[in-house]
Amino acid sequence: MIRESDRIKSKLMALHLRLAELRSEAERTRIHILQLEAERDDARLASLFGESLEGRGQLESQLEAAQKDLERQQELIRRVRTTHAETQVRYSVARRQEQAGE
Repeated sequence: MIRESDRIKSKLMALHLRLAELRSEAERTRIHILQLEAERDDARLASLFGESLEGRGQLESQLEAAQKDLERQQELIRRVRTTHAETQVRYSVARRQEQAGE
C-alpha cells in the first residue's frame, strides 16, 4: 500500500527536479542577455567610429524579449519554490500522522 507521505515525497522530488531545470534555463537566459548586451555595446562603439548601426534595432528587440523571458522564468521559479515549501509542510504533517498511527 502506498502511503500518503510516499506520494508527497515523490511530488517533492519532482518539484526539486523541476526547480533545478528552471534555474538552469534561467542561467542560460542570463548568459544570452549578457551576450546580447555585449553585442549592443560593440555596435554602439562601432557607431562612434562611423560604422553603420545595422541590426541594432534587432539587437534591442532580442534583448528586450530575453529580459521578458527571464522575468517569466523567475516568476515561475518563485511559484515552484512556494509550491515546494507548501508540499514540504504537507509531507511533514503526513509523516507525523503516519508515525502516530503506527
